[in-house]
Amino acid sequence: MAARPVEKAGRESRRQLLLATTIFLLGVGCGSWPGDIATTLEILDASGTPKESFAEGEEITFVITVRNDGGAPYRATGTSTLGSAGFSLFVTEEENPLWMIYAYPRPLGHPSEQIEVYVEPGGEKTTTIVWDQSELGGSPVGPGSYVAEGAYPNPSDNMARRDFTIE
Repeated sequence: MAARPVEKAGRESRRQLLLATTIFLLGVGCGSWPGDIATTLEILDASGTPKESFAEGEEITFVITVRNDGGAPYRATGTSTLGSAGFSLFVTEEENPLWMIYAYPRPLGHPSEQIEVYVEPGGEKTTTIVWDQSELGGSPVGPGSYVAEGAYPNPSDNMARRDFTIE
């Protein structure tokens, strides 16, 4: 029984390494977040109600918000394939955290572009991503436990994580 927490901690470390590596390979080159920047991730049903469990095939809405609670603006520039919005979302299976089920935006076929990320003091930026429960290859996902991780713009610095299920 004592090996289980170590195994789970190992899976979390591998998950963070995978996501950081994915973002590096996608070309995000933004700076570090100061401690007063926070990212939140909400998971909603089609009516806008927060939920943690969804029916198979039900539309799932992810809302990622970054807030600057500091007294100085946050500004970073870099090259990104994530588009000018700079938000990213990853969905993985809880039991197989190294296999990415869904990514926003889709990691392949997006050209790199120069972006500037700017959040005023006291300001926030939000994006909404609607997912039809299809994996990157287009097939529908099945019932199970999943993990959503959203970030803006650099997951290794400031990521929000939420668990949810599909029944």
